[in-house]
Amino acid sequence: MQKLEKENFAEMFESLQSFKRGEHVKAVVEKITLDEVLVRVNNDQIGSIPVSEISDQADINPKDFLGLGEEIDVLVLKISEKQGTLVLSKKRYDRIKDWDEVLDAYKKGTILKAKVIETRNTGIVALYKTIRVFIPMSQVVNLPGNMEASENLLNQIVSFKVIKTEEMRKKAIGSIRAFVTERKKELKKRFWEEAKTGKHCVGNHYDGIVKNIEEYGVFVDIGGADGMIHVAELSWNRVDHPSDILKVGDKVDVFIKKIDSETEKISLGYKKEEDSPWEKFKRKFKPGDIVTSKIVSFMKFGAFATIEDTKIDGLIHISQIADYHVNAPQDVLEMGQSVQTLIRDIDPKRKCVGLSITAAEKKKKTLAKDQFLKKSDE
Repeated sequence: MQKLEKENFAEMFESLQSFKRGEHVKAVVEKITLDEVLVRVNNDQIGSIPVSEISDQADINPKDFLGLGEEIDVLVLKISEKQGTLVLSKKRYDRIKDWDEVLDAYKKGTILKAKVIETRNTGIVALYKTIRVFIPMSQVVNLPGNMEASENLLNQIVSFKVIKTEEMRKKAIGSIRAFVTERKKELKKRFWEEAKTGKHCVGNHYDGIVKNIEEYGVFVDIGGADGMIHVAELSWNRVDHPSDILKVGDKVDVFIKKIDSETEKISLGYKKEEDSPWEKFKRKFKPGDIVTSKIVSFMKFGAFATIEDTKIDGLIHISQIADYHVNAPQDVLEMGQSVQTLIRDIDPKRKCVGLSITAAEKKKKTLAKDQFLKKSDE
């Protein structure tokens, strides 16, 4: 019996001697407690992973990270000959593996995704698995460079490229800007390839984002390509400056008015036809309606007047100003005067409206007479 125990101890000792500190081994989880995780290495050797060597997170429950029967990768920290076990670390192996992934991404230009865990005045810190990656404020897209703006990214998942590494200190610098720039190039290439097949054509609508504003127009990203809304296309009313209508970052519904695949230029429309003063006018008024109109100009053949609550001018022909001969419109009417007019006709194609003061007075008299007779009958 004593001889057998000595043989077993000798075998165990020999088995332990086959391992080296820092060695990578695979292990299978056999038991989980709050203090440690017991594993079996190479089907026979017992190993222990202290709870502090499972993750960098504090106060963890090992059961949240590992399951019974799970095969994991670990590093040998210490060989305990007295107890006949290996002391192992999961987090240190993970750190080495994750750092190798970061280095590989740096060399290949691969895009990584990570959660933002910290914000600073100088930038943000994202955690890629177990590796902290610092992203300077200059490399964070669409941030004006202040703490308040960067805090909006806290706990968010961001995509970035690794632009610098320090292997000795295991430090990495990332750039969201580099990712966005590369992504835009890919989307732009795809957009114009699709445009040549007819997928992007005149009349197509897009959900765009305002990227830049100039005096002559607004540049909008429509998903890979940038188009311009000319200042005249921003509103049916006069626009002093495009920034009076839109701001950088605004989401807009736009449509293609003109597209040139050779020069890769796109003209966009923004104002909608149904919102034009003429469309609104046609929906609200019809021939025969009596409206209040304001005199705005005089011609030899009549007077122009702006119709109530619209930006539409109608012509009161000189023959429609009074029920007697009028030599000149200004003999009867004054600039800025409000008069009751009847809409005689509407010509949408020519965008002309005919008005009549005499017809309005005649209709009002007829309506008043009809109302009087109706009351008399009652």
